[in-house]
Amino acid sequence: MSLRKEMGTTQSSSGEGLTDFYYIDDGLQSYFRKNGRPNAEVQNGLLPDYDFGK
Repeated sequence: MSLRKEMGTTQSSSGEGLTDFYYIDDGLQSYFRKNGRPNAEVQNGLLPDYDFGK
């Protein structure tokens, strides 16, 4: 639940979860820093590519 909170993940009534990919890096870093990894740095920088036509 704490990781979910840090990443801003929401859950629908059917149980489906949704996390905006813009919040993943910062959420993971915040979670790690609050849970024993004070120097954690999470940097992805790659946005998902939804173009299936490639």
